[in-house]
Amino acid sequence: MTQELSIPGFTFARIHDEVASTMDIARDLIPALKDGAGVVCALSQSAGRGRQGRTWSSTHGAMMATFLFQTSQPLASLSGYSLVVGLGLVDAFERFGASLQLKWPNDLVVVRDDSLRKIGGILIEVQDLGATRVILVGVGVNLARAPEDVAHAMSIEDISGKRISVADALTAASEQLRLAHELFVSFDGFPRFQRRWEEAACFIKGETEITLDLGERQVAGIYAGIDERGSLLLAIDGVVQAYHSGHLLGMRGLRSR
Repeated sequence: MTQELSIPGFTFARIHDEVASTMDIARDLIPALKDGAGVVCALSQSAGRGRQGRTWSSTHGAMMATFLFQTSQPLASLSGYSLVVGLGLVDAFERFGASLQLKWPNDLVVVRDDSLRKIGGILIEVQDLGATRVILVGVGVNLARAPEDVAHAMSIEDISGKRISVADALTAASEQLRLAHELFVSFDGFPRFQRRWEEAACFIKGETEITLDLGERQVAGIYAGIDERGSLLLAIDGVVQAYHSGHLLGMRGLRSR
């Protein structure tokens, strides 16, 4: 069963009962996108994916969606786009009384008693169409309850005390992400959002200790902000270095909101 929503600026907005992956369905719908945006959502996924090929655990009561945004911006100018998506989602759920924070690079979190609790995640893919490209924004957010097999997870309901329907959450997220996309492409990318992202982050400049896994090695340093491309800045032995990707293994000294 599929529910069709009418959202201004979106060519299509669909909620499916169950799919393998909203990202896979979204790719197939690229030819139907025309100008503007589109979104595919599911109440349940059997093969959802997170960053770096990780499995995304799905649970009923979650919003699992892939948003499509077409742009003529070159790929090189999209640095920091996923961080702006995070800000858009923070704004969307603020409407429901849920104050979320951001963990670099792509997680929605809250801090409770210096412990990080995950609310959702973001996955970005780009499909090149020649003169244009389509940005596929995969989003998973725990609405009514958190997955039982994911440690330290929470839901929007846990934070706000409100039960939010998938349709209402999807509409709010669609509106905010479309606005964030338009601002990103109209104002030369991420620098406009840099300071605001740092304000929404769960890190404290000059205090939060971070261990970063780079695959072939690990580094540890003090959080020094993010740069104008959205890279993580760590002060290591007094020298600030930028990291474009990586997995955060450990964090101490987090900021509650």
